[in-house]
Amino acid sequence: MSVERTLAFVGGGSAKFWEVRQDGVELHIRYGRMGAAGQTQVKSFGSAAAATAAADKLVAEKLRKGYTEDETAPLPQEASPAAAGGVEDEDRLTLPPTWLRALHPRRGGAKVSVKRPDASAPEKLAAELDKCGKMLADMVATCPDPALASAGAAAASLPAGRSAGTLV
Repeated sequence: MSVERTLAFVGGGSAKFWEVRQDGVELHIRYGRMGAAGQTQVKSFGSAAAATAAADKLVAEKLRKGYTEDETAPLPQEASPAAAGGVEDEDRLTLPPTWLRALHPRRGGAKVSVKRPDASAPEKLAAELDKCGKMLADMVATCPDPALASAGAAAASLPAGRSAGTLV
């Protein structure tokens, strides 16, 4: 008897898979990055019941770590319509595993980690704008056209909260 479970983890910039297949007293474990062949391990147990218990324990551990059941995993051979001579379900959209990194969270959708904005971003932006303002002031100082020089000087000394687009 062969039992197979496939789990996937997408988040934090990674997209990984983990699968376990029980074949009698052996567990065949395959894991790695989505889209790659991955690595394989084989563990042997004294009985089929011990192998099943170990597989259930490993699956529970992965589910606690944030892995989810992979619905894009191929169906077992005996349940696949293509194996029975039929046609695959053409109404079902199956995304390639490498596309899972670009998923955006939505209600009822796949669990995807949300990147939090950098808390220090406003300070970094203000420092960069100050540096650009100083460069602009240095360039305006060498400008021979007085009208252009005064407009440049006004733009270089913008108060906080205003942008160059509000000068016009």
